[in-house]
Amino acid sequence: MYLMNRKFSDFLEELIKMSGLEKKQIGPELGITASYLTGLTSGRNRPPSLDLLRRISKVLNLSDREEAELLYLAIEERSPDVLEYLISERGAQVLRDKGKEIYQAFMDPEIQKHLEVCKSYFGSKKIPEERKKLIRQTIESDLKLYEEGG
Repeated sequence: MYLMNRKFSDFLEELIKMSGLEKKQIGPELGITASYLTGLTSGRNRPPSLDLLRRISKVLNLSDREEAELLYLAIEERSPDVLEYLISERGAQVLRDKGKEIYQAFMDPEIQKHLEVCKSYFGSKKIPEERKKLIRQTIESDLKLYEEGG
């Protein structure tokens, strides 16, 4: 899986670098000190509250996928309020709705055209067989989960 062996602190550091912003700029926008933010990116501080994670997502202009990965990694490192939200009835409903939205987007004719291009590339020798297998397994697993819960 994509997130295996990845730490919250490393991913947050990567997102900050990709944003082009500096920690001293981001801290005040988040209502935290640059020192606390450095603690988050170094692993010295535990992942923050759900509220702060959402503010980070907004300030860094994260995609839905990046935000989901950040939340997942925060959960893995036992940020209790994030986990509590995701297992709550409301959190579960939000996740189901997002899954349906993503599935419907994949059914869009334009997306299907892009998928056909990907399939032709995927069948080429440009991707190592081991990587192709991992991609297939991930897609099949995601589809199975969606069909079971969808």
